[in-house]
Amino acid sequence: MGKALAPVAVLALLCFMNGVAGAQPTPSLDAFKSANNQLLASIERAEKAGGELPRITDPVTRPMFEGAFNERVLSGVDKSNVGELLDICSQPIKVAVAYSLHGLDKVARSTSQNQLPAVSAAVMNRNSVTYQDEEVVALAFATSCAALEIPAMTKFWEGLPAAERTATRRQGLAHARHGIMELYAGVLTMQNQPSYSAANRATALDAAEKHAGAFAYALALEDRKSVIGLINVALASATPAERVKLIRVRDVMSIATCTGLCAV
Repeated sequence: MGKALAPVAVLALLCFMNGVAGAQPTPSLDAFKSANNQLLASIERAEKAGGELPRITDPVTRPMFEGAFNERVLSGVDKSNVGELLDICSQPIKVAVAYSLHGLDKVARSTSQNQLPAVSAAVMNRNSVTYQDEEVVALAFATSCAALEIPAMTKFWEGLPAAERTATRRQGLAHARHGIMELYAGVLTMQNQPSYSAANRATALDAAEKHAGAFAYALALEDRKSVIGLINVALASATPAERVKLIRVRDVMSIATCTGLCAV
């Protein structure tokens, strides 16, 4: 990746995006969606031109990131509207995936089928380092958003009559739960990546710790064990401050209760 964003710069940007710097009105959903669309369109243009993707440190493109990943927008969301939440929460995932897949089409055209899996993995790993500053804010937002999705999906499911709890709906919830696991595991995996800046690892870990309870409520017991495995690996090289947060997450994931989405 290019030069990682300095910790002070990351914190300053996050303060702006999360409203820590001062009281500001809640952004509208239209403004949020517009910022995401602009960012995705900018990524697509850069992809076609073969250039570098938009950077969060670039004064020209920074407003798109500020609008796309401002968590204050979540306070204005109808927490009971599952469809709206799913739409909102999908936006940062689209952005993170776009950064992860940068340049993959070009590589795929010049790579044999036998070599493609390994080459693709190498490209995606390189992108995750190069664009870590952009991906981490997208995934942190996605984590906060998913924490709102989980109780909404749970309430929707529990409110259905038994006759309407069809196999198709169960499959849909299982797919959603898998996506939730992939997101949370991805955020925690950042703790085991020395190529990530300390500031970006801290942003990811803060999001994981803050929303551990919501995610544990949704994850199957086997998935919780997988999360605990990731935490145990991270603990081996964690700083004292990181250890405190990782252990808190591990304690939450160690609870054996399986209700809500876990039980579906």
